Parts: sequence; C-alpha cells; structure tokens
Amino acid sequence: EPQSFLIAPEKTPSRIILYVIDALRPDHLALYGYDRDTAPTISALAREGAVFTRCFSKTTWTLFSVENMFSGMHGSAYLDERGARPVEDHVEMLPEFFQTSDWRTGLVTENTFVTVRYNFTPNFDFVGNSSISGFKDKDNWSAETHLNFETFLDQVKKAPFFLYVHTMEAHSPIVIPETISPKFAKGTALKDNLVGWYDSAVHVADQNLANFIELLKERDLYDNTLLIITADHGESLPPGRSQGVHTGPPLLERVHVPLIIHWPGMVPAGTEFDDLVQLLDLAPTLLEAARIPRPSQFQGESLIALLTQGNRDSLQNRTMFTIGESLDDKGAAEGNRY
Repeated sequence: EPQSFLIAPEKTPSRIILYVIDALRPDHLALYGYDRDTAPTISALAREGAVFTRCFSKTTWTLFSVENMFSGMHGSAYLDERGARPVEDHVEMLPEFFQTSDWRTGLVTENTFVTVRYNFTPNFDFVGNSSISGFKDKDNWSAETHLNFETFLDQVKKAPFFLYVHTMEAHSPIVIPETISPKFAKGTALKDNLVGWYDSAVHVADQNLANFIELLKERDLYDNTLLIITADHGESLPPGRSQGVHTGPPLLERVHVPLIIHWPGMVPAGTEFDDLVQLLDLAPTLLEAARIPRPSQFQGESLIALLTQGNRDSLQNRTMFTIGESLDDKGAAEGNRY
C-alpha cells in the first residue's frame, strides 16, 4: 500500500549513522544513573536528544543481533538454530533499501561477525574492516578504524549516506591501548577489578566516538545528521573473572541495551522515553526518517511518531521476546517485568 511519511521532504536528514558499541551496558552509563561518568560524549548527545530507558536486543550475541537489526525481522521468522553461519542470501537487509534509494552506504566494523565472511557486506559501497579477535589485535584498532572513517567521509563528501559503525572497545577481552591510562582501574589483573577495567574500556569507546564526531564537524557533516548510539547486546561481569560474559541465557544484563537518538530540530532535547522498544524497531525507524517505503516483512515498529509527535499508539501493550545463544533459552519483557 502507498505509504505516507511523517517526515516532510525538507526535514529528511542528510546523513543517518547507526553507531553500535559492542557489549555496552546502559547501567554503566551516567545518563542511566551510574555513579561513574564513563561516557561524557554519550551523555551530551542524550541531553541534546532522546534516551530510551527500556530497549532490548533480540539476543546475547553479535551475529544474530545485527542480523535482527538489519533484516527488520525476528530471526525465528526465517531461520532455525544454526550457529555462526552466514546470513542467507534471500534475506533483504537494511543497507540494500538505502542503496536502491540513491543513498551512499558505508560499513566501518571491528567485529569479525559483521564482515563479508558472514554476508553482511553486499549492499555497502564502502567496507572498512579492522575486525579484531584477541588481545594482540586490539593495540592499534582505534587508529585503523579512525582511518576508515576518514576514507569513507572523503569518498561520500556531501552526498546523503547511511553509515553503520560497530566498535569493540568494551567487548572481552578488555584491552586498553598502551597510550591510554585506564581511567577507573589500577594494576593489570582484570580479575581483581573487572568492573573498573570494563568502565575504562567504555570510557575509551566514548573518546573514540568523540573523535568521530569531531571528524564530522571538521567536514561540515554533523548538522542535519541523525545519529543513533546503541549496543548489540549487554554483558555480565562476574566477580573474579578476567573477562565479561554475554553468550548463554538471555539474562537481563545481557539483553538490556542503551538507545540514544540525536536528531536536532526533530527530536526534542533532553527527552526520556520509558516505552518498551527493541533493536528490531531501528530498521523501520531509519527508513521512515529517510522517507524510504517500509518493506512488508518488517516486524518492528517505527519510532518516528513517538520521537516527533509523542504518539505511542503503535507501542502499546508490547511484549519484547529475547533468546540466548541457544533458541531454547528464552526471555520476555512486558510492562515493568522481565
């Protein structure tokens, strides 16, 4: 059916950026009430935009979560339990809809799942892959990612673009670059202060986000940009462990994720929403913001009416379903309960 859009043509953003910080827990951010200011850049973006207090990922691990974000579908709609295998070719993905609507598309990733190996790249004009898998590889990842940002921005210049970013600073194993002093941890034994090391890694992620925003401003690309900050999943931080854990059953700390939407002039500054939302809602939201028709298979709800008009009719009486690494591990959020 023909689709009407809430966004007028002149209000369409020139750039849409979905920035995912892997394994980022909302309860370790000051804007969600944490007692450490781990992420001042994210807090500033929230003050200028909107923050969602109850956003859920579909699952506890990256491949399935990002596939969920990109496909706009619950994975159970088109696949069975399959482990770490590539996305099926027939699944239409978010960047494809931007690309066919004459938007430039870019992927900057540090995650080994979000790569050509798992079929995430066909509809990206630019792929900057600095994927990392261990302690050694993390030493210089920020510099390589920053270079990928520069390369993509130099290529697109002033053209409308959709950019997906996936960084790994807070993901296990936690490694702080040697040039940076851990802000909330001392010593080298992570098992003696895992939370401090995790918080320090979140702070590094926030600094890298600030550097990226500065790149946008230097190129006059920051204004009229829709910027979304979120995570693909959360993290458990068991005492006495040398690294966090997020695979396995969908415990609350593993599926509750932050969601900050920064869109000056369209999203009122300092808005807080406690509506139940999910990462599945991002694909329809971003397409509606760009005035691109919503595919019929999308199963999430666009947040545009809520963001711009305070209209939450489509979000009433929702139940958020989550799964663990195994499809037998299930969870659900409804009302105030998980």
